[in-house]
Amino acid sequence: MITLYRKNALGIGSWSIWADGATIHIAHSSTLDGSPVHHTEVVQRGCQGRSLDEQVQSRIRSRISKQRDKGYTESLDDAAKGAFNQLGLLPPMLAQVYQGHEAAGRRAWMQRKLNGLRCLITRQDGELIAYSRRGKPFSAITEILAEANEFISEGDTVDGELYVHGTSLQTIQSWVKRRQSDTGRILFVMYDQMSRDNFSDRHDELIDKVKGRDFKRCIVLPKIAYEGDEHRAEQFAIARDKGFEGLMIRLDGFCYESNKRSASLLKDKAVFDTEVIVKDIVLSDKGNPVCVCEYNGKEFRTSPPGSHKEREQALQNKSQHIGTRLTIEYREMTDDGIPFHAVGVNWRKD
Repeated sequence: MITLYRKNALGIGSWSIWADGATIHIAHSSTLDGSPVHHTEVVQRGCQGRSLDEQVQSRIRSRISKQRDKGYTESLDDAAKGAFNQLGLLPPMLAQVYQGHEAAGRRAWMQRKLNGLRCLITRQDGELIAYSRRGKPFSAITEILAEANEFISEGDTVDGELYVHGTSLQTIQSWVKRRQSDTGRILFVMYDQMSRDNFSDRHDELIDKVKGRDFKRCIVLPKIAYEGDEHRAEQFAIARDKGFEGLMIRLDGFCYESNKRSASLLKDKAVFDTEVIVKDIVLSDKGNPVCVCEYNGKEFRTSPPGSHKEREQALQNKSQHIGTRLTIEYREMTDDGIPFHAVGVNWRKD
């Protein structure tokens, strides 16, 4: 048995995996003293010329690799620290959802929200490293790294997104994963950096870093002073009209809070909804109930609505839901025309 750990809002969670013949067992819990959720996978003999045991071990290695990508570690002490990703580097600051009132009466800034791939670039012990939110290195973006090498100093970490305006996140991810001709089109749009200073000072310093340099790939995303909610609504409409996802609102007076969903960083983003047909309810690889849905003749998966208990009940009574309609919310469509980052909202029985 192999057990990995990760810090979460409830404490330290655990994830374990082991094999019994052709059956793989996975158990996970949100806390060390909590009751684990257990599920199994049965590996079928394939046609790759490998023995069944080799296939089982390959599947286990793949599952472990995915958990490491999510920040799990074999060390309980490292999990308790909870500050670093698998590269030993600081994860980015994350945003909360804007509720419509947080910036009232405060000094705040707005930036247009990009639909790109989160990327941080740092210099540690002389080495320039670009990495994802979960700590995967980006090595294919050679043009960006060449420019970043000119202005990122030892110990600095710049936060931004790999971005091509009008291009889907799915496509950008494919260009970053494997070097190809379109990889050279990608921009590194910088909007923040790790520092104890407040946001306006951090942003001004970013501008100073690139001022007077003829960079083609590394650019700074402008900030717009917040002048009340009516002004925010106007800027939101302009951003949407120009093809951006919405706005990011940053409250001044806060330092950069790595590895935290910060109250100083707020996302104001468009949400769409639609109805889909439920084809089945099954367990995901993580052991959570998910709905297999159909939209425009194509299948995709989304979470059922409700609490964890209500989702478990939906799985147990899935015959009541199969064939019915489910209202979902989503942020965008994939290149294949499937709702992306979809969440179940309501069962429709009418």
